[in-house]
Amino acid sequence: MRVDGRRPAPRAIAACAVAFLVAAAATPARAQSADETELAWYLSSSGALQAATVFESFAYGEAWLPWALLGTAGAQTGVGLAFGTEDALPLAGAQLGLSLAFAANELAFGTNLATPLLFNAAHKLSMYATYSGYADIRMRSDDPDYAAGLGRSAFGELALAPFKPASYAPWPVWGYVASMGAFAAVSALGAAPGEAVWDTGSAFLGDAEFPVWAGVGLMLLLQVPNFVMTGVGEEALYRGTYYEELSTRLGEWPAKLLDASWFTFSHYPQQWDELMDLPFGQLLLKTALSFAQAFWFQYVYEWHGLEYAVAAHAASDVLVFFVDWLAQGGVPNGAGFSINERTMMIGLTFKL
Repeated sequence: MRVDGRRPAPRAIAACAVAFLVAAAATPARAQSADETELAWYLSSSGALQAATVFESFAYGEAWLPWALLGTAGAQTGVGLAFGTEDALPLAGAQLGLSLAFAANELAFGTNLATPLLFNAAHKLSMYATYSGYADIRMRSDDPDYAAGLGRSAFGELALAPFKPASYAPWPVWGYVASMGAFAAVSALGAAPGEAVWDTGSAFLGDAEFPVWAGVGLMLLLQVPNFVMTGVGEEALYRGTYYEELSTRLGEWPAKLLDASWFTFSHYPQQWDELMDLPFGQLLLKTALSFAQAFWFQYVYEWHGLEYAVAAHAASDVLVFFVDWLAQGGVPNGAGFSINERTMMIGLTFKL
C-alpha cells in the first residue's frame, strides 16, 4: 500500500531501461577484441549507474534524494577510475568537489539559489565523465576504423561551444534555437495576468525580491552556467556516448529509437505525478515532442558534431526558461530556475 500519494514507477520507463541495459550488456559477446570487450563492460557499468539515478528520481521532493543521487553519480564518475581511463582522476576530483560544495552549502545555509546550480553541475559532470571514458577506451581499439570513428571533445571545448557565434552557423542549430524562441514567446503570451516582471516592476527568484535589472542579471548568472552544464552533460552522454555506440553496434534506426526513448523517459520520473494528471492526448503530445527533440539533436550531432549539439541544447534551454521566468517571476514563487522545477505554461490539448 502506498501512503505518500505518489504513483508507482511506470512500466514504460522500466521497459525502456531494461532494453537499454540489455543492449549495452549484449555488446561484450559481440566484441571482436580485448579493447572492445573492455569498452562494453565500461558502458554496461556506467549505464547501469545512470539508470539507477533515473529510478532514484522517482523520489523527487524527498530531502534525501539529492544526497543519494549525487552518491550514485559519483560512482558513475568512478567507473572511469576503475577502468583507468584518461582524465578519470581530474574528472572524479572535480565531481567530488562539486558534490562537497553542494553539501557544504546545504548544511551551512540550507536550500538556496546556489543549491540547484551546484547539484546540476555535479550531476551533469558525471555524464560528461562517462563520455570521456568511452571516447578514451574506444580510441584505443585495435580496429583502426572503429577507433578513428570518434574524436573526443574536451570539456572546455563543449562548455565554450554555446558562446561561439560559429556554433550557430548551421541551419539545424539556429533553426532549432529560433523555433524554441518562438515557443517561448507563445508561452509568455499565455502567462497569467499580473505575474510577469513587466507587470509588477519586481523580479523574484523564489521568494527573494529584487529590482528588475538586478533580478534579470542574477537569473542569467544562474541560468547560463546551469543550462550549459545540462547541454554538455546530456549531449555528451545521450548523443556522444549512447547514440554513437548503439548506432555502431545495432544500426542507425535502432539507435535512434533507443536513444530517443531513454532521453525522453529518463526526464519523466521527477515530474511523474504531474505527468499522470495530464489528459492522455497531452501526455502523448509531450512525449512525441521530446522524441522529436532527441531526433533533432541526433541529426545535429551526426552532421555537425557534438559541440553544435551542445550549443543547440544549451542555448535553447536558457532562452526558453529565461523567458518563462520573465513571464512568471514578477510574483513570489518556489520554482527557482532549475529545468526540473519549472513548468512551461503553453498548453496544447487534444483528445484521443
